[in-house]
Amino acid sequence: MPKIFDNIENHLTQGLNDTLELSQRTDFCVGYFNLRGWKEVADKVELLAGETIPS
Repeated sequence: MPKIFDNIENHLTQGLNDTLELSQRTDFCVGYFNLRGWKEVADKVELLAGETIPS
């Protein structure tokens, strides 16, 4: 069952940070994501091993 983040009881940034701590890579598909919120998850994203995409 998907989890709904309403930013009242379930905060999106906390949910993303909790998930990113357990992740090796991620893909984001969102309808709207305010870039000011990126600073809330950027440090966790930087730590991901992920894949290197050739330039």
